Amino acid sequence: MRDLLCTVGPDRGRPTLSIPKFYRAFLIARKADGFSEKTLQKYETALRDLEEFASLNNFPSDLLDLQPFHIRAWLTNLRDRSYKSHPNKPPSSKLLSPNTQWTYWMVIRAFYKWACKEGYIKKNPCENIKGPKQQETVIRPLDQAHIEALLRLCPPNTWWGARDRALIIMLLTTGMRRGEIAGIRLGDIELENNRIKVSGKGDRRFQRKERYVAILPQLIGPLINWLRFREKIVRENRLETDALWLGLVSSKNCWLPLSSNAIGCILRRLKERVGIKEVRLSAHTFRHTFALNFARARMVKRNLQEILGHRDPRSTEAYTRYVDHELALQEQRELNPFKSWKL
Repeated sequence: MRDLLCTVGPDRGRPTLSIPKFYRAFLIARKADGFSEKTLQKYETALRDLEEFASLNNFPSDLLDLQPFHIRAWLTNLRDRSYKSHPNKPPSSKLLSPNTQWTYWMVIRAFYKWACKEGYIKKNPCENIKGPKQQETVIRPLDQAHIEALLRLCPPNTWWGARDRALIIMLLTTGMRRGEIAGIRLGDIELENNRIKVSGKGDRRFQRKERYVAILPQLIGPLINWLRFREKIVRENRLETDALWLGLVSSKNCWLPLSSNAIGCILRRLKERVGIKEVRLSAHTFRHTFALNFARARMVKRNLQEILGHRDPRSTEAYTRYVDHELALQEQRELNPFKSWKL
């Protein structure tokens, strides 16, 4: 059975195959739709994976010639495959997560749907295939003790402490994504209106969906404090940038705007210093904490969706369901109709 299902998976040590013109056209179409470079890389990774799997198992080399059986064999291989051959993960015997499998499947399904619509193929081989489902994972949120411990590491009388303090509180009180935080410019901050303009996900060269988030009272002081340090840094170093966040690159002895990856590094460094182990400290965890706390405060679901920048309301429903489940458990404990039973 295992031979029939073709369990030979791509080896990332092999030379990668060239990208055929037809799925280069697919990537160009997605790019024209405003997909970010990061998303396009995921698309290319999934397409290459299927192409290499087909080559290793003597399937048709042209993805447009693959049949439902070939797609099912690839999906079966994904379920059995470990991270040893995963391009973006360190070597491990751990199997690919359901969400990784789901991401690959979504790309391939979108590709064949596009190819059918564009006339490259007459029938979509994915049409009647039940692929992997996205796993609903529960991310443990940060609590007040975590935030207080992090802020103790950020002295407001130093440039880096003022910056990191403002960054932490902005992540917590706005729910912005890491890339959105990194992309903030001075012109996006409207202190007089207590709001920040946010450019959503997508390629910066295309029109992104813009929204506003409120500057809550807890953020005003730390943000103004960092802006004062930032003004001094820009003036003394004669910088020409309107990026909100700046960092000193010691190896080059120069100041640069913080990238999304740089913000991730700051959070990892803070986690190591504070010793938080039970919670993953990332921008997404801050976003998750923001959404859960506003859902617990019974914010209208449509408003929460707008603030978070979710296009699909199902993304927001994950938080409201979590809170509803919390309330259901609480009510179960409080009502307990078996209190008087002698058990």
